[in-house]
Amino acid sequence: MIVISHRGASGYAPENTLPAFEKALQMGAKAFEFDVQRSKDGKLIVHHDYDFSRTAKDKRKIAQLDYKEIEKINAAAHFKEANFAKVPLLSEVLDLIKDKSEFINLEIKNDGNIYPNI
Repeated sequence: MIVISHRGASGYAPENTLPAFEKALQMGAKAFEFDVQRSKDGKLIVHHDYDFSRTAKDKRKIAQLDYKEIEKINAAAHFKEANFAKVPLLSEVLDLIKDKSEFINLEIKNDGNIYPNI
């Protein structure tokens, strides 16, 4: 049996944020699941939904924003105990977990082929 950290330690920190992955590591996680999407300027980011309505109370869609705009969005707005947490780049998450993980389940989002070349 593999126990997988789902979107980081999403019960303890805002899902798919660096604090959530840091918390998962602190808790001993060795396997990780998270979602990857593509910004308007081609940056690969870690976020589950196609917009930020649920996590940040912001209805803008990822595919319509450059990463400079996305990194200003508070992905922790839905999490009462958290401070500001930006939406991380895939490279940031991988840099954090790569040396400590044994298994990574990376889900590439592509609803209706909205991300050409992902």
